[in-house]
Amino acid sequence: MRCMVLADEQFTVTLDLVADLEANFALTAAGAADLTLLAGIRVIGEPRFRQALGARPSSAELLGPVIWPELRRRALGADCGRAGLLPKAFEIESAPGLPVARERIAAGQLQNWAGAPADRDATVDPERGRVRFLNGPPAADILFRYFYGALGTIGAGAWPRQPADATLVLLPGGGAIAPGAIPPSGVIQIADNATYSPMSDVAGITTLTFQAADERRPYLVAAGPELIFAGAAGVDAALTIDGVWIGAAAPTRVVLDGSYETVVLRYVTLDPGGVDAQGNAIPRVDLLVRGVVDTLRIDHGVVASVAVAPGATLEELIIEDSIVAGGMALPATRVVMRRVTMLGVLDVNRLSASETLLTSVADVTDTQHGCFRFSSTPPGSRVPHPYESHVIADSPSLFVSRRFGDPGYLQLTNVAPEALQRGAEDRSEIGAYSSLRDPIRLDSLKQKVDEYSPFGTIPLYVFET
Repeated sequence: MRCMVLADEQFTVTLDLVADLEANFALTAAGAADLTLLAGIRVIGEPRFRQALGARPSSAELLGPVIWPELRRRALGADCGRAGLLPKAFEIESAPGLPVARERIAAGQLQNWAGAPADRDATVDPERGRVRFLNGPPAADILFRYFYGALGTIGAGAWPRQPADATLVLLPGGGAIAPGAIPPSGVIQIADNATYSPMSDVAGITTLTFQAADERRPYLVAAGPELIFAGAAGVDAALTIDGVWIGAAAPTRVVLDGSYETVVLRYVTLDPGGVDAQGNAIPRVDLLVRGVVDTLRIDHGVVASVAVAPGATLEELIIEDSIVAGGMALPATRVVMRRVTMLGVLDVNRLSASETLLTSVADVTDTQHGCFRFSSTPPGSRVPHPYESHVIADSPSLFVSRRFGDPGYLQLTNVAPEALQRGAEDRSEIGAYSSLRDPIRLDSLKQKVDEYSPFGTIPLYVFET
């Protein structure tokens, strides 16, 4: 969200508002007459609104402590940025159950934590994710409720999902997940969007589903350099992790230890690292197989990298509708990729790929099996049986953004090669967002515009992430 959008304020005085101020707030006849002269006129920005009121003979009353707060709150237009975003986009509670009123929140640039506008309780810099309280620190912990936009349901997010019915719900509110808090079997659910730090290893897994509730996205912080999910001895375990975001204070690995028949990571983000809005480094969270896994499935996920430790085994890896921000070193693994965008080097035994975009060199050992269809790889790659695929080198203009957290993260730009924008089997784009079918939807829109637009008009299509 840009700061200018949050700062968009438009005020309109209505006759009903004037009548209510007379009836309930002792507005004088002179003040009502002055306000009536402004009725129906849209005023853009609070400074101009105050200026318009200050030019009236009853300005002292209209800008006084009784009438002005009501005017600023109730004359705010419903279709401006501030009214639309606060509190719908996000809400700040200075104490439990005590939200900061939207008219008491200012938008501003807090690069140096400066700026203290008068008559406000807080300043918000949405681009940097900063909030400054102007009347002293809150008496209790600060609670933020916010919405965010995304291109598609990839990775951890508050998406509508249908997780399994929980057998155990962890206590809400965040905090530490201690050793033993997650049992080795059952359906364990986190019911809120809080931060859980630190999270300890999970041992003795038999059949475990560890999930976020529907439309929830908890953030888990690993306790150390490794977050281990260990299967029970002598059991072909089954593990499903659904809807959680795993990060760390330092570079970390999520380790699959023991013997697993299946491991499923669904709507999961293993933080790919990078930098935050202030330019600070974000540690990455890699995925490491240190035991024996028959099938590992990554579905609608974001992962940094996937690797297998010496002596460990990963028979098959299936990745669908996902982003791999790093590489995969799996020289003895069969890999299936459908609608995947991958930035790092790919080294696997066998590969079957469809609608997959690789920006780094791929090295597939067994090219006699599998297929590389409706996909793209850079020069120098070795892939099996290419079909309707392309060799396209990576370039800075390929994606809207490569910084994890940006709305356009790994979205193809409008100047990306046509072969990538429409290279899928259904003529959609190649990569993780193929299933959105944006090119097909654009074609449909153009047909409707051509059919119904007035004669002589020239349409202009504006693309905004």
